[in-house]
Amino acid sequence: MVLVSLLLAMHIQAPGSCPSAAEVERRLVPLLPSAAAAGVPDIVVLEENVDGTLTVSLARFDNGTIARRHLPHAPTCREQAETVAVTLAVWEALIHPELELGPVGPLVPSPPTPVAAPRAPLTAAARAAPADVVRRTVPAVDSPSSETSLGGGLVASWQPGTFVPGARADASWGRRRREARAPWRLRLSLVALGTHTRDLPPGRASWWRTYLAPGADVVLDLGASWALAAGASGVLGVMHVAGSGFAVNHSTFSVDVGGEALLRIEWRRGQLRPWLGVAAMAWLRRQRLEISGADNRPALARAEAMAMIGADFGWLR
Repeated sequence: MVLVSLLLAMHIQAPGSCPSAAEVERRLVPLLPSAAAAGVPDIVVLEENVDGTLTVSLARFDNGTIARRHLPHAPTCREQAETVAVTLAVWEALIHPELELGPVGPLVPSPPTPVAAPRAPLTAAARAAPADVVRRTVPAVDSPSSETSLGGGLVASWQPGTFVPGARADASWGRRRREARAPWRLRLSLVALGTHTRDLPPGRASWWRTYLAPGADVVLDLGASWALAAGASGVLGVMHVAGSGFAVNHSTFSVDVGGEALLRIEWRRGQLRPWLGVAAMAWLRRQRLEISGADNRPALARAEAMAMIGADFGWLR
């Protein structure tokens, strides 16, 4: 559900129902009574996590995400909406100095007042007290955290004259501070490719590879839910080559090194992140096939192109 508030000029994106965007807005309006004149052009994204917690993100149309926080599960949707509203109100008051934070209400404890005592005039110090109390309850918006993900996918690998399937598993870790996502992340991938074949009369040769690829990615935000990742990694691989249909068939293993470059577009909705990607492999050494009794030594292709589809499961700490 997406609600565009005409009063606050704020976009609240809440795909779930607890709390809804309308509930958050109703509780946010009295906390920021001066936001109507300021026309705050901000975007709020609420994400319900698998463990029941709620992730709140605040972004600007021009500067991207500037604050993100995980809130514990509240007993009721009403209390959850109040907690979200107070968090957003404090962020907005810190980001927009022209806004005046209204009374926070029951979330701010106050000492009992004697019935007979006259009410003290509302001073500037008294008006600042709710904001001070709430600031102590909300962690700093730039507190560092880490983002970890595990995932896997299917691979279609191509070399001249041959096309095989494969699979890959990926683990990544990134450090972030103010951004919605880490602008960079470390990655470790394990890839296994199917068997290529090549006819070499009177027989044929077949080979397959598996490799480990440690590297890093740079992540570019494309919006609230989409990201583009470009990565590079070194490769340590093992190749198995075997012959069949010859008078004497041989097989062998060899170890080689190379490099991999990839490009992925990721759709991030909560903790599950489907993705599509392409990759290119290049091996350092040229591998040749030796055929007993033949003068020619055909070379294997040193490059390999891949198309990929998969999903990651990520979480923040």
